[in-house]
Amino acid sequence: MPDTLFASKRGFLAVIVLSITAVIGPPNAKADGGTECIQRSVAFDGLTPLSYANVSAATGSKVYLHAQFPAQCAPNEECKGSAYLLSGDAVAIGKTCGAWSYVQYIGKKRVTTGWVSADRLKPANDSSVPSNREASGNGKRYQFELTSGSGVPVCEAYLQRLNQTQFSSPPYCGRPESSLVPGFVVLKRHRLDRAEFVAIFADAVNLIGNHPPQFGYVPRRNSNGSETLVPPPLGLPDGFVPSAWSYDPPINIENDGRPKNVVIWTDENHQIPTCGVPDGGSGLAERTGRWGIILSPDGRQVDRVESEVVFGRARLPPPGVPGYWPIGDEVSIFSYQGLTYFDTFLDPQLGDFEGHRVRDSSLSDILGVFLRRQGRTQQVCKYHFVEQGDQQ
Repeated sequence: MPDTLFASKRGFLAVIVLSITAVIGPPNAKADGGTECIQRSVAFDGLTPLSYANVSAATGSKVYLHAQFPAQCAPNEECKGSAYLLSGDAVAIGKTCGAWSYVQYIGKKRVTTGWVSADRLKPANDSSVPSNREASGNGKRYQFELTSGSGVPVCEAYLQRLNQTQFSSPPYCGRPESSLVPGFVVLKRHRLDRAEFVAIFADAVNLIGNHPPQFGYVPRRNSNGSETLVPPPLGLPDGFVPSAWSYDPPINIENDGRPKNVVIWTDENHQIPTCGVPDGGSGLAERTGRWGIILSPDGRQVDRVESEVVFGRARLPPPGVPGYWPIGDEVSIFSYQGLTYFDTFLDPQLGDFEGHRVRDSSLSDILGVFLRRQGRTQQVCKYHFVEQGDQQ
């Protein structure tokens, strides 16, 4: 549709109560053309799972969106409106009343809702609900509330994706790949093997820990008598399986046409996950860090400068203090409508993206979505994470 046509780890986890003001029925319920169905409120936030469809129509023909239920406004031509869909456009279905469905269309610039003839909608192929398998868990849906970015296409689409995901571990332990919501492309994750993990371990730890390059390296004497600094031996347990992952192929994290070797770094053992597991002392769930870092083109070293530029914050908390100050340390990456975004829960110790609200513990429940383009990082969405979710 042409858019121009429609005008633990750190701090305590705060408990946020989400007020649900819209009561909506299941989108796949039996169609009902009655007044009750027509007047029932619909929220396209994914709290009630949505169904998705593609518009089916002759090439070039227009399928009009009606602002009001057509039977109520006919023969008033004003109800026809100027907004329309084209064949192949993807929509979310909120409800179907008789021969008409109330849908949401997320375009490149705008989000549009309205009534469309139900016989023009063909169910989308991918109707499965995404599930996070990064750690052990119990198949739980959590609630997110969009607090900044209302009406922004990527923000509305990602809200639906977050609220429809079955998490086997809390969302701060990772957000899974999914193409359930139209517009998202699944990025292929490659979990690092032991050799890949060991090769960058010292560099990654030094970056994240704000240590200088080659901190902790040990000298090795060469055959010609010279010495070379090499990373210290790690002594990993035999059963250690890395959880850190890269992307294959490399991803265009800066949206400049030049893919980079991005790694989501964590030292968690994939076989014995700790994220989301209650801490033995406080009883609070552990929040194991997942940092965004960038490797050299050959993938053998951490590129500190690029890592700091892409995933670091614009303002350092204390002026002039060197080191890696990431926007957040629970990073995930996704691709939507041709652009690459990253998201992270914010860090109470460092404050929000602008450097405000330092030591505000509620920031650990704020999920920000960021876009880096033309050498600039911009926060485009902000969500409130609600700890209590619905058991599925």
